[in-house]
Amino acid sequence: MGDYMPTSLKGTKNGLFITVVVMVFLFLAQKGYGSQHVISEVLRIDNSTGLSSQKVYSLAEDASGAIWISTKSGVDRYNGRILKNYSLESNSFYGDRAGRIIRLYHNEGDLYAYESTGKIHKYSPVYDSFILTSNLSDLSHGDVVLNKMLVNNDGSILYATNNGLFKYVSDKDYRPILPGSAVNDIIIAKGYLFAATSSGLKFMRNDHAVKDVGLLKDTNIQSLYFDDASDALYIGAFNKGLYMLNLSDFSVAQIHTTNSLLQKPIRSIVKLSPERLAIGIDGSGVLAL
Repeated sequence: MGDYMPTSLKGTKNGLFITVVVMVFLFLAQKGYGSQHVISEVLRIDNSTGLSSQKVYSLAEDASGAIWISTKSGVDRYNGRILKNYSLESNSFYGDRAGRIIRLYHNEGDLYAYESTGKIHKYSPVYDSFILTSNLSDLSHGDVVLNKMLVNNDGSILYATNNGLFKYVSDKDYRPILPGSAVNDIIIAKGYLFAATSSGLKFMRNDHAVKDVGLLKDTNIQSLYFDDASDALYIGAFNKGLYMLNLSDFSVAQIHTTNSLLQKPIRSIVKLSPERLAIGIDGSGVLAL
């Protein structure tokens, strides 16, 4: 669930971690499974090989139903019976590993593992391994923090970084769409591209006419989640709470609660059920709202 890193469950017989339980629960909750199913799935993991790391960052499910898990050390694949580790180390310098975060992105059969350091790897079914396809740091000639990748409405790949939003042109060329802004998250909803930046929520259509959501201008936005059932975009701020943008009229409302946790950085938002959201709070776990 984003960058959320829960404490490990000490004393478990097979070395399973609470990180996996929480991550798989939130992932499968979006698929409509109940908690009993989730627990049985977690306990069926053959952990003789073990996760590559107890720090889990993201999950993806492929067409075969296998769950891919990105961790601090690489990528793991769980097919319901066997847990297999995939290393990205052959394409990474040792110094890159200290602060890097590996996330997964699955789109129309293509699976990517992208590092916060700017390296983008694509899974090859032929070689059963991840191949380095590009490095944003080399193209920018400086340090890059890659926060998210996403396929745009026109089929192009977008990269949200600490220095702007960029569109992939080729392995050696990227076009700036929103340069100079720290972009923490991006999402497509109702034909609009929304960008969560450190200076507010930006939106555009077809890469043109970038606009601000007025009431959130100068607010440090960390995370986005779109609920198509209600046409609502949920917006998590760094230390100013949780908001909802109604896409039918673009009105903004702050979600008020007595829980002070929402005043901490909101790193991730997912839907648990039609009535409940799971909010990933930096340093404080998961809040069901």
